[in-house]
Amino acid sequence: REVLIQAQKAFPDISQESILGKIKQITSKVPDITSDDIDRVKKLVYAYGKDWARIGQEINDTPRRAERIWTQHREQQKAPQTWSEDELNTLRRCIHDGVEMTEASRLIGTKTRDACNATMLLLKGT
Repeated sequence: REVLIQAQKAFPDISQESILGKIKQITSKVPDITSDDIDRVKKLVYAYGKDWARIGQEINDTPRRAERIWTQHREQQKAPQTWSEDELNTLRRCIHDGVEMTEASRLIGTKTRDACNATMLLLKGT
């Protein structure tokens, strides 16, 4: 409920239904994934790319589960965060001026590139 309230404040132009759908997508968890699982898969993705068969073998699991662990990790990184009005205004200016998300992240100074990208997409209504 608190996430919904924060998201509605941050994105007043986006419908509650769209926000709830995005929250559900982001927060749906793959069962039994630990932070150790995520750390192992992250290291293997950086070593082997998205070779899920090899990564699954390395973690003694299926390729599909290895990919699901990675996907959950990436979605968690994009999860909605609380944005101040100043941060949102800076991001809106970046969108208006066509600034890339990496530069937007640098200008805001408190948000990652992925967080800026996710929020830019929400602000653009996609």
